[in-house]
Amino acid sequence: MDIRLEVLKAYVADAVVANFQKLNIDADEIVETRATEMLSEVLIAIRDDSLTDFDVVDKIVSVFEKNNITCLGRHDF
Repeated sequence: MDIRLEVLKAYVADAVVANFQKLNIDADEIVETRATEMLSEVLIAIRDDSLTDFDVVDKIVSVFEKNNITCLGRHDF
């Protein structure tokens, strides 16, 4: 872990949150678009007959993790 990167990420996140309304961003559109993209990735994994059930679940979890949605300890092995 690079502590400088962690500090920078926290600073940038705080700055964005503090100025979010000034950014003129349509949050609903962004969330809906990203959610649709995630569902497409999940569907591709489910339809992939070359994957085992375990591999499908693993791919689905990776879609969530890639989008900073934690699965907690449920899939931690």
